[in-house]
Amino acid sequence: MLKKKENNSLKAAVLLGQLTVLGGVGIAAVNEVRELRKLGVDAELVILFRKKEFNSIKDYNAGDVPIVFLSDFLPRFMRLNFKFPFFSFFSFFHIGAIFWAPSLIKKRNYEVILVHETYNCFSAIAAARASKAKLISYLWDPVSYIVPRIYGKKLPKFFLPFLKAFTMFVDKQIYKRSDVVLIGSNLHKNTFETFSQKKPLIILPAGTEILKNPPKVRDRVIVSLTKWDRGKNPEFILQVAKKLVGDFVWLIAGNWSDQDQKEVFLKKIKEMKLEKKVKIIGKVTEEEKRKLFSQARVLVHPIVEAFGMFALEAAGCGCPFVIPKNSGVTELFKEEKHGYFPGEGNTASFVERIEDLLKDEKKTGEMGRKAWEQAKKYSWKEHALKLKKIFEKAILK
Repeated sequence: MLKKKENNSLKAAVLLGQLTVLGGVGIAAVNEVRELRKLGVDAELVILFRKKEFNSIKDYNAGDVPIVFLSDFLPRFMRLNFKFPFFSFFSFFHIGAIFWAPSLIKKRNYEVILVHETYNCFSAIAAARASKAKLISYLWDPVSYIVPRIYGKKLPKFFLPFLKAFTMFVDKQIYKRSDVVLIGSNLHKNTFETFSQKKPLIILPAGTEILKNPPKVRDRVIVSLTKWDRGKNPEFILQVAKKLVGDFVWLIAGNWSDQDQKEVFLKKIKEMKLEKKVKIIGKVTEEEKRKLFSQARVLVHPIVEAFGMFALEAAGCGCPFVIPKNSGVTELFKEEKHGYFPGEGNTASFVERIEDLLKDEKKTGEMGRKAWEQAKKYSWKEHALKLKKIFEKAILK
């Protein structure tokens, strides 16, 4: 028997660990709730732990989205949190929430819990079991991909096989205990297909906002935007910038989770005498991001991403992009028509492609326009329509 409200609307939680700096997963979650509500779903954005001194509603343009911070319902002595040593994101609340989140979520009578990010799945599994809700896990990067890629170089080699086996075990448990697993692209499809349990595995790309009239004339500006943390390899940008010829400005946007890493990067900019060409502008709002993408000649990203939502966002503003091949977002676009997809770490190829876009403004404009037309197929509204169908199918099982 389905638990329906009087207005017969499906009630769903879109679950995150924290809203911190403006990042792809947070942007996705806010837009999912907003668009699902327009479609008649009683969706709420549920945050496990409120981060102090962060105006999440303002930074994410989320004033129209109902947000529930579960940690606000805890006694003050239980609102304890700290990052575990060695990890960039894994924090105490990810463990603590396994014990206190289920009872708080159960009271809200959700039929579906959509959880983003692997670290939050442990709490979501416990909450779904307690509330008998259907669990849909949106796994942008499985644990077996994140941990070895980001932390593998800092661990002894003899430890890596054990680490790989353990992280695969964690991924398998998340997969086993989810009713549906969503992935953003084909990049990690093989990982989940190796598990023996037969569960729905659905590829669902992220969405984006589409600019109504993207400008045709653009400056000789290159933009790189992400949440800069371990594994993002911003140093590669400097290697490429050093080899580019002519006038250009390369803007590095986005928050830095590790301030020491940022200081090292700034030092290298000076050492390579790139102060006039490479500039860090830090955190940007959604409005500032759209303005950047509307002015830039090209967006460049240094590493392979499971999806790479910023590239789709750039395309939505008529800005072509250069991102390594095998990144999930490249499955939605065609190389040389919408952007370029060189091999990860191939400095010469990156330089060649970027210079091509800097030199030929007409070609860049045409490529950006075609990317914009293609991006229209992946609006947040279309994303939410597919998500609603997944919800409805899950609760009928």
